[in-house]
Amino acid sequence: MRRMEAQGHLYTAKQANIVSCIVERFDGKYIVRSEQVTHVSGEWFTDRIIVIEFPTRARVDACFGSEEYRSIKALRESSVVAEAVIVDQA
Repeated sequence: MRRMEAQGHLYTAKQANIVSCIVERFDGKYIVRSEQVTHVSGEWFTDRIIVIEFPTRARVDACFGSEEYRSIKALRESSVVAEAVIVDQA
């Protein structure tokens, strides 16, 4: 799951599409991509949420450790404030 907020220059649709293609290449499936976020409680707040499902933890690691992802990672990180977590099934 990823929480994202735009910062500095905007994270463009083209950059988001590149990341989407990389995720899909590693069998990732977008479950939720929404700016319709309602804050219910606690300190955590975001204006966008993304949930991606991968078939295995190995595919997650391969995706976000890939050369393709690393090539755009710095630009993404300078464009948005993002927090990400990986949740393994029990």
